[in-house]
Amino acid sequence: MLEGTGTNLFSKIYSSDGKYMAQNHLAQMIGLLGLPPKELVARELEMRKWNFAPAIENDEGTLCHKAYQFYKGPFFDKEGIIRTYLFSSGGVALTCANRQIFVS
Repeated sequence: MLEGTGTNLFSKIYSSDGKYMAQNHLAQMIGLLGLPPKELVARELEMRKWNFAPAIENDEGTLCHKAYQFYKGPFFDKEGIIRTYLFSSGGVALTCANRQIFVS
């Protein structure tokens, strides 16, 4: 699609100091592709049971035992509902009305 063009499909997925912002990336992917399948959300919820051994350090120097900690999540609640912070600070810009349509 955009390969070899020097154009990125997603924008603002890195902070001004170059740190990857998974919440912005995920919000933009959802904006482009729609909500993830329930099976994918279920796999993410299942993965929360697993621990990294040993713990790994994220870009802020915090030792993380779980993937969602490493990427500063979780991004979905236990029912698979998208966390609202995905829609703020560089994520997908939606009005309150559009936000309700998007998450329903």
